Amino acid sequence: MPIVQTVDKCFDLLECLAAREGGMGTRELALQLKLNVTTVHNLASTLVKKGYLHQDPGTKKFSIGTRFLLLGQHARLYESLTKAAHPLM
Repeated sequence: MPIVQTVDKCFDLLECLAAREGGMGTRELALQLKLNVTTVHNLASTLVKKGYLHQDPGTKKFSIGTRFLLLGQHARLYESLTKAAHPLM
């Protein structure tokens, strides 16, 4: 199955930020990911607009955004569904 490069880079960016407390700036992310600064900026800006990243207005550092909390709730839904169905199976 082919890999969509933009999606792959996006997940690499998210995983990099998730592993780093306190956030990271565009240049630092670009060095860490071995990507062009413009590419990192465009990916991060898109994720900020969608709520998946937050950019501190003072430091300009990116960090994981609140939208991931909503995604996490979906995982808990499946867990409780599995527990409820288990006795019936």
